[in-house]
Amino acid sequence: DKGVSALSQSLKIVGLEGLSQLDLGYNEIKDDGAFALAQAMKANPEGAAASINMSNNYITKMGKTALEEAASMVNEFTGKEVSIQY
Repeated sequence: DKGVSALSQSLKIVGLEGLSQLDLGYNEIKDDGAFALAQAMKANPEGAAASINMSNNYITKMGKTALEEAASMVNEFTGKEVSIQY
């Protein structure tokens, strides 16, 4: 979770505008990491990646809900569809 939290801090500022996919699968990410990524997406909706792979991590329904809400907010503000795989 520390790694994805650090990445999320950078994404809040820089974003992923040039990156269409973000693969974070198989990284043992838990809800705290999912919450950090969701916050980054909300803080910089223009910079959100179009496809995020979160498969084979330890994210519960709460973490998934946070990510889905963030993806919905990105779509609402930018019109960009964000696909998240678990």
